[in-house]
Amino acid sequence: MSDLRPPSSLCPEKRTSLSPLNFHVFPAPTMADVPAGRLPKPQMRGLLISHLKKHSAIALVFAMGVTLAYKFAVADPRKRNYEEFYKNYDVKREFEAMKEAGVFHSARPSWESSDD
Repeated sequence: MSDLRPPSSLCPEKRTSLSPLNFHVFPAPTMADVPAGRLPKPQMRGLLISHLKKHSAIALVFAMGVTLAYKFAVADPRKRNYEEFYKNYDVKREFEAMKEAGVFHSARPSWESSDD
């Protein structure tokens, strides 16, 4: 009969606990996990520059994506709504409605007497 245990990457004994909330992080690969042969040399110079190049390119692409998403999802529909609203908007009719509602102090509604 074969062994019915889960793969070693899923075994809880290989995990290390970070907090009481039971978040787990898999440990860094050990020498047994690295294939036989020479390890690559670590980068000793220019590490900041290489990271900045990579991360600035990623940030630029992400920012452009968010900008385009905002333009097509928010800005363009908002412009269309304003255009539609102002196609049918009558300033004089709105002024008369507000005047009749008593919004203005200097323009009296028609139902209010003009006696002082």
